[in-house]
Amino acid sequence: MIRRVLSPVVLVVCSWLLAAPGLADEGFWLFNEPPLQLFKQACGFEPTPAWLDRLQRATVRFSGGQSGAFVSPDGLVATVHDVAARALESGSGGGPDLTTDGFVARSPPEEIRLAGLQLEALTSIEDVTGRVVAPAGSPAGKGAGQGDPRAAISALERAASDGSGAVGCVVSLNGGTRHHLYRSRRFDDVRLVFAPERQVARFGGHSEQFEYPRSRLDVSLFRVYQGGKPYRPPEWLRLARSGPERHDPLVVAGHPGATVRLETAAVLEFWRDRFYPLSLRGLHRLTSVLVTCGETSPGAAARVRDELAQVRARCQRQEGALAALLDPILMVRRRASEQQLRDRIGADPALAALGPAWDRMAAARRHHGELLEEHWLVMASGAFGSTLVDRGRTIVRAATQAPGSWRSALDRWRTSEGRMAEGPEELRLAHWFTFGCELLGADHGLVRELLAGKSPRQRASELVVRSALRDAQACGKLLEGGEKAVAASVDPAIVLARQIEAAARDLSSRFEARVKTAERQAQTDISRARVATGQWGPYPPGTSTLRFSFGVARGYRDGEAHVQLIVPLSRLFERSAEWKMSPIFGLPDRWIRRRAIVDAAVPLHFSTNADATVEQAGGPVVDRNGEWLGVHSGVNRQALGNDLMYTDTQARTVAVHGQAIVEVLRKIHEAGPLADELAGLPAAAPGRR
Repeated sequence: MIRRVLSPVVLVVCSWLLAAPGLADEGFWLFNEPPLQLFKQACGFEPTPAWLDRLQRATVRFSGGQSGAFVSPDGLVATVHDVAARALESGSGGGPDLTTDGFVARSPPEEIRLAGLQLEALTSIEDVTGRVVAPAGSPAGKGAGQGDPRAAISALERAASDGSGAVGCVVSLNGGTRHHLYRSRRFDDVRLVFAPERQVARFGGHSEQFEYPRSRLDVSLFRVYQGGKPYRPPEWLRLARSGPERHDPLVVAGHPGATVRLETAAVLEFWRDRFYPLSLRGLHRLTSVLVTCGETSPGAAARVRDELAQVRARCQRQEGALAALLDPILMVRRRASEQQLRDRIGADPALAALGPAWDRMAAARRHHGELLEEHWLVMASGAFGSTLVDRGRTIVRAATQAPGSWRSALDRWRTSEGRMAEGPEELRLAHWFTFGCELLGADHGLVRELLAGKSPRQRASELVVRSALRDAQACGKLLEGGEKAVAASVDPAIVLARQIEAAARDLSSRFEARVKTAERQAQTDISRARVATGQWGPYPPGTSTLRFSFGVARGYRDGEAHVQLIVPLSRLFERSAEWKMSPIFGLPDRWIRRRAIVDAAVPLHFSTNADATVEQAGGPVVDRNGEWLGVHSGVNRQALGNDLMYTDTQARTVAVHGQAIVEVLRKIHEAGPLADELAGLPAAAPGRR
């Protein structure tokens, strides 16, 4: 059980928020510090400690970072399709065909254990700030690390962890001024129960990725086992029989990534004017390369399909963030709040020394700008997905690491194509070299070293033709030879990898000296200023740990059009018929055959103005009774800037409705007992299916 309190800081900021119109639904709130007054004002009811505890204990986090929730007493977990797709595509499950064809287990023996896939369920949160930052010599300091925060954190985490699945993690909040100990239970026997076909889970491709209304069934189901039997979670969420109706209160739980709503104006300007424009330029170039790669042979399009989808999704997310940064309201608000804080510390002689921190942060970002193009080419571009560069750098790094540390990489290469396609590889390298010339200039020292006196196309062709790293078996022999063999290798891809690694080390050293050190020092002073003036904001920035947000079920207006709250299942079939000549809108044969028996009026999606980010996807959406309504499947494009600033005008969190999952299981996949279990019917326990 988590002890929940309203700290003085939370009380102050809740009062501030209540006085500010349009902000009542903002926030990624801690389960152990719920803003009860604000919650009641926004949702019309006040959750009890038991209500919050149930939601917190039912929500889980997968090893890939995605959220999920227990939705049956027999360990059934609902989340987004991405969890299943990644596990299956990595070869850790039933084979790559399951991603395309879909999968449903109609009985427990059919459920597939996915090696390497884990999830954690949070059991408690404890504020341990006094035990982490206690001064040396105090009783607390002696007991928790004798004044050294890192030692104290390690001691707390060790004490909370054991060999039976208990895991402890100390989470630092508000710039390291607060610390909470999160105790969780980790499960490593996670079995796939249901994943829809790729055509359905990714229906509409990138055109529907961040749009609303949308038509895809972005879900998957797993079961957690313990001791070879289905796990019986202490708390789980029962599927709601109806709803949501317009303006019904809703709560979203999940694990938002790092949010930057308190970053300085100088940092936002750097992202707006330098970082995102350059990154998008590179991503658009890579998109063009992948499209061209997909046209080189009959099977090439399938090989780059998932990579292309991921790159386009990154483009959309970054375009959404840039759109938010280009909104003058964001910058006006940030500069005003920043100036208010600087004025307050400037008026206090005890804090005045913190004033230059903002100028130091701005200077650090200017230095970052001087290294940006080189940093992007070497550290962020991934050489446009070149297999040779990836293998070469992995081998060069592995040569200096523990023996055998490279075996997982080698296994991955061996389970993929034995020999890579030469045409697409040459295209990737040629465009990467050319892009480097565009960014830094053809006469830049690094560019000249990488090209070795040749044109981008000539250099790319030479690498593809002459390198033995095209063959995974050759990579294995080189790795088996150890550091001496790698150091003696004259393979052109290994030589190139050594050059890239040397450039990366040099760049990292310069970046640390000129950017990161100054940035950390400035951020420490800014954090001290926020603590001293009580201006940390109403909730801590996101830390990829469990939070909740709240709002109401609500559509929105997009220009002259009203976007409805509920999207029925019929839209999936209608869109497929409308775009029948486009493969991304196609439906599997079983869906077409069974369309007549499907209740097309069943809700497929719904939206809410509850604050959320893309990283929270997979988490549960519940109603005022704490009953499960569906899976948080992402946000619309207007909410892609939520990491930077919340607005409820058009930004919406989108969820797949649980009733649609039940309908699809029962009518499309003929998995009636599984549908009954998800619907909460008592006769559907897995042992009796």
